[in-house]
Amino acid sequence: TIVAVMNESFSDLSCFEQLQAAGYTGPAFYNSLPDTLVRGTMLASVAGGGTANSEFEFLTGATTAFVGLGKIPYQLYQMNGVNSLAKDLKELGYTATAMHPQNTVNYHRDKIYQQLGFGDFLSIGDFEGAPCYHAGVCDYATYDKILDLLRTDDAPQFIFDVTMQNHGGYDVGTVPAEELTNYWVEGASEGANSALNTYLTCINASDRDLEYFINELRNIGRPVVLVFFGDHQPSATTTLNDELYPQEDTASHAFRIYQSTYFVWANYEIAGNTELNVYDTVGANEIAAITLNKIGAPLTDYQKALLATRSDVPTINVAGYLGADGLRYDLESEDSPYASTIDKLQR
Repeated sequence: TIVAVMNESFSDLSCFEQLQAAGYTGPAFYNSLPDTLVRGTMLASVAGGGTANSEFEFLTGATTAFVGLGKIPYQLYQMNGVNSLAKDLKELGYTATAMHPQNTVNYHRDKIYQQLGFGDFLSIGDFEGAPCYHAGVCDYATYDKILDLLRTDDAPQFIFDVTMQNHGGYDVGTVPAEELTNYWVEGASEGANSALNTYLTCINASDRDLEYFINELRNIGRPVVLVFFGDHQPSATTTLNDELYPQEDTASHAFRIYQSTYFVWANYEIAGNTELNVYDTVGANEIAAITLNKIGAPLTDYQKALLATRSDVPTINVAGYLGADGLRYDLESEDSPYASTIDKLQR
């Protein structure tokens, strides 16, 4: 079974040096997990919102860098003819279930999930009475739902869980006062620091729930692969970025907030994976191909192409791409030695 959790606004904000200086080292359990197959920074194509674009990239392998800034494919196109991870796995005998404890019509998910190959969609009505935290249903309530699916059906499953609890905004009083963190970033306004601490409190809750989920999966008695990633940084970091780096060049300014974090983990030993916790910077559109390759699953021609082009262009998002030389390039850069690779990938 493959479980993918796209955790709402989950990110390791220790990428902000000033927050590190204030004593923040990131989500504790998440960063200490010792046996991931691969983990690292995920370059997102959205910041502060636009969840649907991150899930579109993950599920289809297509980057919205080639769709256009500010455009949302879920709201522009029908997806019947679009390849997706759910369709690929269904051809291998998996069932495919999508899960999001919110209204089904948000981002047209009621139509899009079906078009992308999901057989079932568990939405807010399936979480009636579930405990909530901050902005919605707790992460661990969705994890319990996943565990129920795993324990009641032995067949191979692909489960895609889009969580809700960390959604913005991050107003005072939206998390328990006794859990509120108390970091102070020098150079940021009182309002930015307040929103930041509310957000970090949410991440602590998500981190606890993730620890619970991993421990349950370790003992569930069947092989499970877990893909975990944050869809984007919170809206609070857009303000923080502007306040801390007001004179910064556009590319550097964007790259700081157009990033999140991810890992791929398995509760069993996978042949050939002798090195654990391999660090790799990826785009959201590359995670599925990397996961399938890691676990020895069949790859489509397009997934093979994604992996092959990474020798020239390791990762791409709407803000640009990283070349094999370690430099950042604009999507339209004519001086880039990788312009032909970008052109082929786009075609």
